[in-house]
Amino acid sequence: MINNLHKKISVAMIIVLCITLFGNSIMTKDVSAKTVKLSVKSKTITAGKNFNVTVKNAKTKIKVTLSKKKIVKVKKTKKNKYKVTGLKAGTVTITFKVGKKKYKCKVKVKKKQNVTPAPTEKPTEPITQKPEETTHIHHYTNEIEVKEPECGTAGYIIYQCECGMTRKEILSPTVEHQLSAWITDKMPTFTEAGSKHKECILCHAVVEIGTIPILPNEPLETGGDKTDENDEQIDVGDAFH
Repeated sequence: MINNLHKKISVAMIIVLCITLFGNSIMTKDVSAKTVKLSVKSKTITAGKNFNVTVKNAKTKIKVTLSKKKIVKVKKTKKNKYKVTGLKAGTVTITFKVGKKKYKCKVKVKKKQNVTPAPTEKPTEPITQKPEETTHIHHYTNEIEVKEPECGTAGYIIYQCECGMTRKEILSPTVEHQLSAWITDKMPTFTEAGSKHKECILCHAVVEIGTIPILPNEPLETGGDKTDENDEQIDVGDAFH
C-alpha cells in the first residue's frame, strides 16, 4: 500500500511539473508576442531623405508591404532593421507582418524644395578711374529761323547750338499801328450802303472796318440852269471819308 501511494505521489508530482513547465512555455510565448513593436510608428520626411525602422523583439520572419507604391522605398539593412527612403510627395503606410500580427508605420513625404545655390564671389576687379566729364556749354550761334516783327506783332529768332539744342528769342513789335483816315471801299447808293476801312499807314494792315449809310432818296430837279462851271463842286467821295 505504501509503495503504491509513493508511486501515485510521484506520478502526480511529475504531472504537476509537466503542467508547470508547459504553462511557463505558453506564457513565455505570449509575452514574447506582446512585446513586438516598431521603433517608429509615424514619420514625416522630404523626398530624397531617409530614416530607419526596427521591428523589436521579432522572432519569426517579417513580411513588409506598402499601401502605395513609388512613394517610398524600403530596404532591409540588418536583422529586423529597415531603411525607408522618400521618393516623391505623398502618404503611405508600411505594414510589417510578424506571424499573424501586423505592425504599421505611417510615412508622409513632402516635396523636395529647390535650394538656390549661394552666389559665388567674383574676383575683385581693379577699379579704373573714369575721366572727368566736362560740362558742355551751349553756344547758340546758328540762326535756323527768323520772323521779323511788325506793327503790333512780335517776331522771333530761333538759334541752334552745335549739340542740337535750340533757343527762341522774342523780338518786340516795331511800333503800334498808326491809323489812317477812313478810306472808302464802296460808294453808297440809294438802295445799298457803302463800306470803308482804316489801315496802318506803316504796314497797311486793315485795322478797322465801317459802313457808309444809304443815300437819301430825293428826286432830281429837272429844268433850270446848268451848274456854272465856276460854282463850287462837292466831292461826294470825300464827304464819306
